[in-house]
Amino acid sequence: MGLDQYLSKREYVSGFSLSQEKAKYDAIVEIMGWGDDVTQDSPSMYVSATVAYWRKANAIHAWFVRECADGVDECQPIPVSQEKLEELLAIANKAAKDYDEGRLGEAASILVPTSGCFFGSTEVDEWFRADLGLTISQISKALSNAGEYAEFTYQASW
Repeated sequence: MGLDQYLSKREYVSGFSLSQEKAKYDAIVEIMGWGDDVTQDSPSMYVSATVAYWRKANAIHAWFVRECADGVDECQPIPVSQEKLEELLAIANKAAKDYDEGRLGEAASILVPTSGCFFGSTEVDEWFRADLGLTISQISKALSNAGEYAEFTYQASW
């Protein structure tokens, strides 16, 4: 048991013959074996995948709950805008820099460790720093590959 955290990305894929996504659409339909199951009148789909995963990164979890869910923490899906992910990326970079320069208190005040049932340690230590690095790499990649209409959702479970 513990705090498991997921960020998923969902994107629209058009199957219209003039769309840029037509090849992707056709490949997904074939892989899934959907064939005649998909309407030809308005061929389209949403594709969703997990693009980030953390375990017991309670400071990151607290940020998502505070900034994107109005403080409500009920393991619910939380919509996250690309702008909010860019904000988290900037904050994680700042906290990592402060940590690396020995300013642990400042790093912890930027991304505040929080306690909870099975949330792990609230110490500002090498695990905290590792969570920052993981956040930076995963969010950077998720944003760099996000299309204009990509939708992100954060969800945690414990």
